[in-house]
Amino acid sequence: MRIRLIDIKGFGKFIDKRIHPADGFNLIMGPNEAGKSTLADFVTAMLYGLGSGKRSRKTASGRNFRPWASDRFAGVMEYVLDDGSAYRVDRNFDKGLVHVYDGMSRDITSRFASDRNTGPRFAEEQLGLSEEVFIRSARIRQMQTAMDPDGARIILEKLANLSATGSEDQSLGRALEALENALLERVGTERSTTRPLDRVEARLKELERMKADWLERHERYLDTWSMLRQEEDRLRELKQRHEALKARYQLKLKERLDALARECREIDRSLDEMKTALTELERRLERSGIFGEMTDRAMEALTNTWFAYQETRKQLAECESGIKALEQEYAGLSARLEKLQPMREKVERIDRRLREQDESFREAAASAEGRKSGGRIPLAVPVLFLTAAALILVLPAVLHLDLGMPWLYAAGVLALTGVFTALLRVLTKKSVLTDAADRQLKMLYGEGFTGLNDYLSQKETLQGALADFERCGSELEEWRKKRVYLAEKKETLFKSLASCLDGFRTVTDNPESVDEAMEAFRSGFSRFREDDNRAHELRQRMESLVEKRRLLLREASALTQKEMKSAADLEAAARQMAHGEEQSPLALDGKAQEQDIRATEEAIRNCEVRIGSLYGRLENAPSQDELADMEEEILRLAEKKRELELAGRSLRTARDILKEVGSQLQMNYTAQLNSEMSRFLSVITNGRYQHIRTDPEGRLYLEVPECEELVPVERLSSGTIDQVYFSMRLAALALLERGKETLPLFLDEPFLQYDEDRIRQAFRLMKEASANRQVFFMTSRKRELELARELWGDALNVIQL
Repeated sequence: MRIRLIDIKGFGKFIDKRIHPADGFNLIMGPNEAGKSTLADFVTAMLYGLGSGKRSRKTASGRNFRPWASDRFAGVMEYVLDDGSAYRVDRNFDKGLVHVYDGMSRDITSRFASDRNTGPRFAEEQLGLSEEVFIRSARIRQMQTAMDPDGARIILEKLANLSATGSEDQSLGRALEALENALLERVGTERSTTRPLDRVEARLKELERMKADWLERHERYLDTWSMLRQEEDRLRELKQRHEALKARYQLKLKERLDALARECREIDRSLDEMKTALTELERRLERSGIFGEMTDRAMEALTNTWFAYQETRKQLAECESGIKALEQEYAGLSARLEKLQPMREKVERIDRRLREQDESFREAAASAEGRKSGGRIPLAVPVLFLTAAALILVLPAVLHLDLGMPWLYAAGVLALTGVFTALLRVLTKKSVLTDAADRQLKMLYGEGFTGLNDYLSQKETLQGALADFERCGSELEEWRKKRVYLAEKKETLFKSLASCLDGFRTVTDNPESVDEAMEAFRSGFSRFREDDNRAHELRQRMESLVEKRRLLLREASALTQKEMKSAADLEAAARQMAHGEEQSPLALDGKAQEQDIRATEEAIRNCEVRIGSLYGRLENAPSQDELADMEEEILRLAEKKRELELAGRSLRTARDILKEVGSQLQMNYTAQLNSEMSRFLSVITNGRYQHIRTDPEGRLYLEVPECEELVPVERLSSGTIDQVYFSMRLAALALLERGKETLPLFLDEPFLQYDEDRIRQAFRLMKEASANRQVFFMTSRKRELELARELWGDALNVIQL
């Protein structure tokens, strides 16, 4: 057996202590009262238990190991057996709950026999040892060899007991003495006169004499006795017939009562199961009280809020992405405008100069118009000529007048004159515009433009960049406003979710926390609703079953004419009817049956009257009851005598067998024990003591190098006696494990009496032992830690407490 995990939730001074031991040697280091012994007690308690919750609180062990600073009184232990099978044990010492799991995490607790105090007895089945034997063999407590002046005598007594019986605390001599005392006290011997068997034999002789005297007096009343016997025989026959009639008539009623009782029992069983299930559901509902006030509509609203929170969070992420893209675009447009800044300045200068030139041109044109109005043809002149020509051509057609050719010639001349004057006016104005255009081209050339088209193209490019920049800035501002809105909305939704989840779980404003909390909350709410609906259904079913049971008991009460309150009352009534102790009026239904039973009862009363008369004649005769009492007592004492004789033979046989088995056990066990003890002691003492001998009385002797004779162990030092006892424990453990599971060894300060050299040798022995078993060596001395490091090096597993 190898322990892989020791997880102490609460035991003694340990709270939430996890230890992962190595498969071989483990050195547990800690000062006094650090909990080294408590650790070994915890392993024993995990394997064998402390008793049920109520018992563990009342027993000394339960009080001693209850945690000092915690309400949790529980632990977990994982281990692997020699065949490679892994197991896990969970114990709650306070509630008496135990669960055993295999390597596949399957609960196999029910596979083991269970004790009402300690729970499943899996350790006894797996290890093949009881708790008492495990403690004796696998644990060596600190100072267990008793270092007071009587220490050597105590050790010798333990060694003698182990040699004779295989147990430290059992003595073959005491067992034989107990059998002898039991034989004397409970039976008697050939020499005893007042023991139970002697008293029984004396009383039997007295009863045989009294019976012979009674028979002698009885001869004078034989005829009367003969008649009395006949009447009594007839009375018995009548009573038998009466009972048969009652039984036949009440059989059907009994069958009905049995059926009702079975049905009530089934209802009670179903109610018990439902009560258990309802209690568990109510316990779960109470633990989930946060969901009690949550309605389906509120849950739907909470879910919608959660979905809105998720959507808002998604929109906010998209908004952040859009803002990032716009910021990048805005930065690019800003950089582009910086590059276009020289061109922008030229275009602005040209625009400014063009506006100035245009203003100066309009001022010059107005001034020229004022100065040269006489030399320039007014616009009204060509208009007047053209209007006159049109009137000459249009009026005759309107008025239906027939004009001659002279009028047509005149209209033509007027029209030509109007056109000529108009052309002359246009040519004059064009010359002015041509001068202005020439000045503008010179200005464009001076700013580095190749022409008007180049200027207009670059200006259009600049205006496009400025429009894009303004557009991007406007869009960026809108997106930022949207981000603020979404962030506020998300914060509002989160606060709403957090307030709803308050008391269930603390959440933070991140997607994983909120989603995990909501999923858990929805799952818990769903389970709560399922449990609540199931509890409601169970209550309805229980009410229905209670009503059905009430109707069944009401029917049974009507049948028996008695109030029936439970299935036990029905079964009792059915048993009484079966034994003839009670009859129901309903069983006598029918006139023929009633007359037959009444006639039988009348015959019984007449027979009893005749028997009474005969007994009156026999008042002075020897009492038949007296004879019956004597015969009954004779039979009882004869049976008791046989039992006492059988007990005596059994005790004598047990005594003889125990002597024979003890002798054989001593021969076989002592030789093997001597060999193992000698090997272990030789290693510890570095070969100084190589042989241990045990005589038939259980006394131990050592072969000492300084002399040729065997030296009794009590003549050696207390340290050597301690080492002999330590070797005996190791040897006993090795012999005890043959054909069974390898046990872990717990050593609690075992080397207090050893010098440094023998500690080093003992560690070598422990290293050899730890190759095949797990060893827990507990010490508070740093020197033992240093010596262990010398032997194990970096492979030493040190557990600090």
